[in-house]
Amino acid sequence: MFPITFLSFLLLWSFSGKENPEPASRTEIVKKSISPDTLGASIFNYVNKDRKAKGLPPLHLNADESAIATRHSRDMASGAVPFGHEGAAAREKAIRSKLGSLLAFGENVAYGQQSAKEVVGNWLLSQQHKENIEGNFTQTGIGWAKDANGVLYFTEIFTR
Repeated sequence: MFPITFLSFLLLWSFSGKENPEPASRTEIVKKSISPDTLGASIFNYVNKDRKAKGLPPLHLNADESAIATRHSRDMASGAVPFGHEGAAAREKAIRSKLGSLLAFGENVAYGQQSAKEVVGNWLLSQQHKENIEGNFTQTGIGWAKDANGVLYFTEIFTR
């Protein structure tokens, strides 16, 4: 029996302020946050593959955003918070404190999928999630966690 796929609604806020300095190179960030054989790295690659197909610049993977996304996925998987975007304002604030002012923040969450391709594919079927993936963002953070029953929870944060 295949798990039922659940998608949440998009959270997208725009903030005024100065642009962030360019992050470290993509390779440096990937080495610090997600190894190439993980679901997170695969999600990152599928998202940037879609962006490239649309003529959009690739997102840079940010270790701080990935840590915050992972924490949210773990909190959802453990039941500490319900599935969804509860606490998104606090996540945005935490990222802002690490990176400086933000111009925009968005978040996609999902659970039940078993592969990165399935996660990104389902997000692309949802107009609101697709708008984040293909939106005017420069950085992303990706996290996932597994609950006691083996159900996977995913969070992707987008910033500019």
